[in-house]
Amino acid sequence: MRAYVKMAILRGEMVERVQLPLTDMKLSKPYITGLLHLPEGVNNAPVLLWTGGVDKVLTEHYSKIQRYVKAGYAVITFDIPGGGLNTETIIEPGKEHSSHQAALDYVQSDARLQNDNIPVLTSSGGGMSLIEFAIRNDDKLSAVVARCAVVDRVLTKPFLFPKLPLMTVQSFEKRVGANINDLESYGKYTIPLSLKTKGYFDGTPRMKTPLLVINTIDDRVASPEDMTKTAAISGSGQVKFFGEKGHCPHGEEAYQAIFDFIKDN
Repeated sequence: MRAYVKMAILRGEMVERVQLPLTDMKLSKPYITGLLHLPEGVNNAPVLLWTGGVDKVLTEHYSKIQRYVKAGYAVITFDIPGGGLNTETIIEPGKEHSSHQAALDYVQSDARLQNDNIPVLTSSGGGMSLIEFAIRNDDKLSAVVARCAVVDRVLTKPFLFPKLPLMTVQSFEKRVGANINDLESYGKYTIPLSLKTKGYFDGTPRMKTPLLVINTIDDRVASPEDMTKTAAISGSGQVKFFGEKGHCPHGEEAYQAIFDFIKDN
């Protein structure tokens, strides 16, 4: 984190650590740490909330966020619960949205940032948190991007976890409070987090904010069916697939599609 901020300063960029308030949790410190990237010469900048999945931390998005900063967006990167600088919390039913909510609450308090019409982008294992957050804050958001969002499949089929990379499985353990030495216990923690378990896959729109669900056409933890049903949670939802297989879409075409979606909304 310190090296990241030093690098930015040496490059002449405006990056700073910010405290994102966790108002509904009893923790040793009532906040998590985020990184605020500010565009040059823009007052009251539109702000994008950005977080990754179970294998990512808030410093890993640097190269991707630069197109947004150069386009005049402020960007706040932060960790989903259970990793990076957010290890005191976990993704648990009823509180999945806590870290995203903390970032939004911070935006409301910083006069340098626009406090409405806020886009949010989350990948992979942050999908459970993203959708809950988006539903709860439908009136404050301008665009929601669920990139390769884990929202059901592996959550309700925990027998798939041993087939995933060990790092991913161990990261997931930290995120949801499971026991890495007892893979059979994962379902107890993951099944309640599934959007299908919650009844969100019934085809009933629960938000109006435009929602882009984007992935490859063959992802063993975030299936095309899951992506289609997730998009239906928004009355303005759409699905786009890039790449034939693998977890999360990569390549310029996919990144540009996300950028255009956020800009257009």
